[in-house]
Amino acid sequence: MKNLRWVPPTFWRALKSTPAAARSGSRLYLNVPYAEKDEAKTLLGARWDSRRRQWYVDADRVSREQASRWLPNRPDGDS
Repeated sequence: MKNLRWVPPTFWRALKSTPAAARSGSRLYLNVPYAEKDEAKTLLGARWDSRRRQWYVDADRVSREQASRWLPNRPDGDS
């Protein structure tokens, strides 16, 4: 039982109240056709989210302008 240590309950409450996006970094999800996946990986460092079954990039490192080619189009004009 090495490497086990007590963690105060306040830590776990704070972790639960923190949005997942803030914990794992902000992601910018993309609509990348299968034929273009290698290009998105090379140009933007895109990664696959197996839960959402969608490509994404780290929004802190890749601008919306750089990823504009693969940004999803929303009918309300907000992407």
